[in-house]
Amino acid sequence: MKTAKEAFFKGKTLGIFMNIKEDGSSFASDLEWEVHCQKAYGNVVLDKLENAGLITRREGEDKKTRKYVDLTEKGKRIQKSLRKVLEAIE
Repeated sequence: MKTAKEAFFKGKTLGIFMNIKEDGSSFASDLEWEVHCQKAYGNVVLDKLENAGLITRREGEDKKTRKYVDLTEKGKRIQKSLRKVLEAIE
């Protein structure tokens, strides 16, 4: 299992992670669209985040083909910390 730190080192991982909503209403396809990446690459990023214990994925109730992305408690803590850091930089 990768650490959270290792999961953030490449590509658009941070952009995808920071766009995940805390309320569990994020779709994988919407996250990929937000950072302008293809589905295959988005799945690689989501796999890394899931392996690091930051997210979980589940099937949508209405559309079996769409996947929801949920932050774990660990993911919520890290996202909150990153938001504070990014706000301090601005």
